[in-house]
Amino acid sequence: MRVLIVGSEGKMGGYHIKACKDLGHEVERCDTRFSPPYIYPHTDYRLIPTDEIDAVIIATPTLTHYEIAKYFINCKGIKRVFIEKPMCEKSAEAYELVELAKRKNVQLMVGHIERFNPVMKNMILNPNYIRDITTVRRGYTPEATSNIISDLMIHDIDNICYILNYNKVPRVIHSIIKGKHFAQALLDYNGIVVSHQVGRQSKRIIREIRVITKEYHYYVDLMNKSLSVYNNVDENSCYGEQSNDDALRAELCAFFDGYDNAEQAYRNVKTCENIMRMVMKWKKE
Repeated sequence: MRVLIVGSEGKMGGYHIKACKDLGHEVERCDTRFSPPYIYPHTDYRLIPTDEIDAVIIATPTLTHYEIAKYFINCKGIKRVFIEKPMCEKSAEAYELVELAKRKNVQLMVGHIERFNPVMKNMILNPNYIRDITTVRRGYTPEATSNIISDLMIHDIDNICYILNYNKVPRVIHSIIKGKHFAQALLDYNGIVVSHQVGRQSKRIIREIRVITKEYHYYVDLMNKSLSVYNNVDENSCYGEQSNDDALRAELCAFFDGYDNAEQAYRNVKTCENIMRMVMKWKKE
């Protein structure tokens, strides 16, 4: 396939270029940092001929996702569009893209890459047996200014929806944000209350999910791509697995095979909005 990567100059754009080439696809770049007349290799995505483009990957800042995705979904001949997460800044924009893609018969996928972490494949669980779920995501990026909910917590919201096979917007019970670097939320996924915690000032990188069921305790280390399962009765009984499979490669393979998660991505954006709304409510009170 011939793949156009919009935002090829960025960190994620670079990752997509390498992954696409590794998968044997031909890459066309659009470097949005520069302005005409410095056209190298392209700067204005609207000037790029799309006749021979099979798929578009959008890896630009979130504020630009809606405009760029809408343009390419409307382009004649484009049948595959991929947007890095979050899908859009506003849920109304995300919903519009979902409906537009349906009308135009365009496959629309959003880059919730953690779904493709190899340890997640064994984490689709029966909600009836789950007693407790906790997610923790921490790192050290104090210079970051983006919304910590839609930048970090959205990963774990999507992970829980995947684990529970949950296709609705979870109810926000409580949420708190401290500055730009810490946030916590309690969400209700149809009776299962999940604690989500994210932070940007930890020197130790943590991306983990802990699930307690009636019989087992699941510990998912997304950073090290490992899963440990403990028997709640016999502490010495443990099952573990680890994988070095590349999540981005798996994600793009799914994209080129026709995977479409746009509706779930819209619900993820909506959930982030609801969390922020709860934060503002508590601040007013």
